[in-house]
Amino acid sequence: MMAGFARCTPVPPCEEIDPRRKPTMSTATPPRQPIGRPTSSGPSRVNSVVSVATAVDPIRVLRRHMILIIASAIFGVALGLASFYYLTRNHSLFAGEVLFEIRAGISESGEVGPNEILSDDLVFRLASTEAILLTDRNILERALGDRDIMTTNWHRQFMVQDETGREVFDVQSAIDDLEETLRANVIRGTNFYRLGWRTRTPSDVPVVLNRIADVYIARRREQDRATLQENRNLFNQELESISSRIETLDREISEFIRTHGITADNPRYSTIAISANQLAEQVNMTASELSMTESALMQTRAKLIGTIEPTSEDIQEAAQDPLVRQQAAVVAQMKTERRHLSETLSPTHPSVRQIESRVRAAQLEYEDMLDEIVMRNLEARHKVLGDSLERLSRSLEELQAEADLRDERLRELAAAHSQYRGLESRREQLEARREFQMTLLNEVRLIDMRADAARVQIAQRPNLPRERAFPKIEIVVPLTTLLVMALTLGVIFLRELTDRRIKSASDLSVLPGGRVLGVIPDLEEDPMRTKAAELVLRKQPTSILAESYRQACATLTQSLERNGHQTILFLSGLPNAGTTTSITNVAASLSASGRKVVVVDANFRRPRLAEAMGCSSSGNGLGDVLAGAAELDEALVESESGVHVLSAGHSSNRVFERLNNERFEMIVAELRGRFDTIIFDAPPAVVAGDAMVLANRVDAAVIVVRANQEQRGLVARLINQLSDARCDLVGILLNRPRRTAGGYFKQNYQAMASYTKTPKKRKG
Repeated sequence: MMAGFARCTPVPPCEEIDPRRKPTMSTATPPRQPIGRPTSSGPSRVNSVVSVATAVDPIRVLRRHMILIIASAIFGVALGLASFYYLTRNHSLFAGEVLFEIRAGISESGEVGPNEILSDDLVFRLASTEAILLTDRNILERALGDRDIMTTNWHRQFMVQDETGREVFDVQSAIDDLEETLRANVIRGTNFYRLGWRTRTPSDVPVVLNRIADVYIARRREQDRATLQENRNLFNQELESISSRIETLDREISEFIRTHGITADNPRYSTIAISANQLAEQVNMTASELSMTESALMQTRAKLIGTIEPTSEDIQEAAQDPLVRQQAAVVAQMKTERRHLSETLSPTHPSVRQIESRVRAAQLEYEDMLDEIVMRNLEARHKVLGDSLERLSRSLEELQAEADLRDERLRELAAAHSQYRGLESRREQLEARREFQMTLLNEVRLIDMRADAARVQIAQRPNLPRERAFPKIEIVVPLTTLLVMALTLGVIFLRELTDRRIKSASDLSVLPGGRVLGVIPDLEEDPMRTKAAELVLRKQPTSILAESYRQACATLTQSLERNGHQTILFLSGLPNAGTTTSITNVAASLSASGRKVVVVDANFRRPRLAEAMGCSSSGNGLGDVLAGAAELDEALVESESGVHVLSAGHSSNRVFERLNNERFEMIVAELRGRFDTIIFDAPPAVVAGDAMVLANRVDAAVIVVRANQEQRGLVARLINQLSDARCDLVGILLNRPRRTAGGYFKQNYQAMASYTKTPKKRKG
């Protein structure tokens, strides 16, 4: 039950290197030219980028489908001509427009005349607003009530029969039609905006547009006059309201001061703040006591499960037990009796032999009883410590809750001070608004006396249309042809340009330097129903996932042995690529082959390697060793799989810049002398520059690419960056491809699964 507390054991102190071990690379590895790497990084980078960007040749695609493209153009022209004649016969429309002008008007009562120059932005805003008001339903309804509308052919389509059988004009349906067909827009660079309309009868256009324009101008003038009066009333009401609010606010400020006890003192020096600080100290003391109790509990638990031997104090305490003392007295008495018999009788005498046997039996019984009492005392101590831990936890929660309440009260007091300052600020604002309202009232009164304050007038009325507005052959035929050709080209290029992500090993093979070490399938595609990918090589060694890692590790091992590499960096371009999971299985495979392997968590941003290896991540690690807070022997632990683990360490010591100093080089050198293979886990290269720093400190690098996540350009850029680094790029590990094209890998996985299964015995 408690065996999980001893999953990882500390590494013993540094021992003498066995001279029979294979010689490893020297500590100071001289700079070298990697195998197959170009002497200049410039051309390789250019070629890589070009190869990714020109993976799809549009000229070749167009030539291959030239007949289809020409056929689509001919079909588009024919379809355009047919559409034009159909639209001309059944849906011809005639258009007209009425033009309005935005005038400057009067902005201040003291102006001699209207301002003749308006900015383009101001004209556009005013004209856009008026264009929206021009198509208001109330204006359209008043315009349709005119008798001239009844003379148009357009209104006949809205004649319906009422309950008495008489034909009446359906005004609402007509308004709905106008809202869909009227087009109000602004003419850029001028003071004009226009209202356009289309219908099938040319003579209807000026009748409808003129009536709408007349109603709009009349309504606009009524609104101007009503607006001035409403503004005058509004300003008076606002002035009275502001004065009333100032009086109310004065009373509110006085009441607020009395209720909250607001003073000029700083709320940080109040009794509430002092008590909150004292309570925080109690929380820290309780937390410290809780930590010590947890440590004692874990030590007692380790003694119970046998990880740590009982101390001499534990044995002495057990020896004071009455039963143990009684048994000790029995043993002493028997030893005294044996001594007396030995003095009077020969050693071969039956009585001497009998007493010797009894002494040994009593001594064994004494030792068994002593062990039993020691375990009983340890269990009792474990119970006491557990109860104490539970009590301290509850006490800490209560103190923390009380501290939160004190903090909340302190925030309330600070909020009250802020509220008081807000009330004072509101009063100043109200005073300024009262003065402003008095100025506005005077301006409205003076502007109301001016006759040149109107802003809108009709600049040009509509004429009888002479040409058809729709359809036009120069638009319909080319547009139809372009649409047909665009649809055809879209279908042609759809498969070529939709997705640029890495989906299979073939996508990596087109990249310069994109050597594939192996392909690791997704968990869902493993016929063996693998539950987790981490340490799958150890937990489910017969699974397809484990076999895929073995094959990839075999390729990796050949490259390492061929080039004499000892330190390897695993990195990815984006997060969640499976770098840490890959390291756990590669390390397990190398360890199983007889190598002495250590994995180093150099991902100081999101360290997870120790937990993935089945070890605790709360102890000392690489960051602590770099900071000088711990020695390397104290930070190294050995996992159940035999792989040594150097975690990232405590968060306070995980400083990224220390990965690029001499202390890190010394640590790597010491690891080289103690292990055959050192594997580093680096953060994603896109989100952190640590990976490129580490690439200049190791011998080799492996890129982990998650399928359907990383783009080809990203992987190519990562290869180019590694080509400028000190390390050799061993290859790329493709992780979690799903449903690869052609089912090639899926068939391989099924073959692996069928071969791994135990064959059934034949009957007979």
